Amino acid sequence: MLAQFATHFVNAYDEASQRGLAAVRTSLNGYVEPDVVEAATEAWLEQGARLARTRRAVALVEEALRGRVFVRKL
Repeated sequence: MLAQFATHFVNAYDEASQRGLAAVRTSLNGYVEPDVVEAATEAWLEQGARLARTRRAVALVEEALRGRVFVRKL
């Protein structure tokens, strides 16, 4: 149950992050310098990459809890 909760949480966070990234470009444009918009965009993209790693980790935990056996590859 906790793995499913984590999956829903990560997916919701991802959706919000994508909307935020789209909004940050338009909402800041004209109010701050272009380098500030670029820095804010970069921060959103970094968090998106972090979220992708978290999503993968949550999926692996959920699969393991459902009985999937992982074989170590060298």
